[in-house]
Amino acid sequence: MNSPHRFILTAALALTTVIGIGIATAQTPPAKDKPAPPVMGMPEMPPPGEHHKWLEKLVGNWTIEAEMSAPGMDQPIKSTGTDTVRSFGGRWIIGEFSCQMPAEMGGGPINAILQLGYNSETGKYQGTWIDTMQDHMWVYVGTLDATKKILTLEAEGPNMMDPTSTAKVKYRDVIEIKSDDHRTLTSSAFQDGKWVEFNVMHYHRAGGKPGAAAGGAPAAGASGGTAMNITNKPIEIGCGKCIYHMAGVKGCELAAKVDGKTYMLMGKHGQNPHHYCEEGKPATVTGTIENDVLMVTTLKVDG
Repeated sequence: MNSPHRFILTAALALTTVIGIGIATAQTPPAKDKPAPPVMGMPEMPPPGEHHKWLEKLVGNWTIEAEMSAPGMDQPIKSTGTDTVRSFGGRWIIGEFSCQMPAEMGGGPINAILQLGYNSETGKYQGTWIDTMQDHMWVYVGTLDATKKILTLEAEGPNMMDPTSTAKVKYRDVIEIKSDDHRTLTSSAFQDGKWVEFNVMHYHRAGGKPGAAAGGAPAAGASGGTAMNITNKPIEIGCGKCIYHMAGVKGCELAAKVDGKTYMLMGKHGQNPHHYCEEGKPATVTGTIENDVLMVTTLKVDG
């Protein structure tokens, strides 16, 4: 029986019990040595457990280096992106992914949202993935290995290797925790009786973990301050590696210089970091600065 039906049945039984107690009390007063039975109340939900807590490892701001390969490709296709993951009530995480597709795949931005949690009833992780390139919603079911470092998520969806095919294909996304500041996501498809790897993504932490869940107060920054909102502020943007030589940035990632300080640039900015490897360019931005990251709401490049 699913949770909504169980809740309705519990509420109905509680109401019936209360009415029955009221009628019995009116007709036959309880004996002095027998106290009236207690009224049923709402059952308490169990608090988030260790499996929910494991998901907190994914919370934070991340830069991404991806490498896609497939049978028949001369060489892997590389791309970069960002991912911002927040906790939702301690039971779920919500990730907002943004990537600039390489020219070999048509170029242009792609945005995605990952929702992931743990189902105590089934003993499985569960979640969904949606993105701006397709209208298929991926539904995940997954398990954590004995080392508690590898989460394997499986889903079923359209054949991305052969768009003309109508047959569904099984996919597997494996999240591996390398360290507190580095994790990988390896994607494979089940073809011809075996798993074929086609994409590897390296996530590197770009700032501290957000301290507030959805709907909470502003989180404290890495240096102890709170988030700072900026509106239509003139800044400079450029490649964090090639122009600003930022520590910990291993690939070409977009960054910003605001009042003399550099920040990783995240959010829906729609810019290709490879276009900013030779020089910085002036821009106007609205967004939030937190944990050495500038999260963009709107960005306009001048000139």
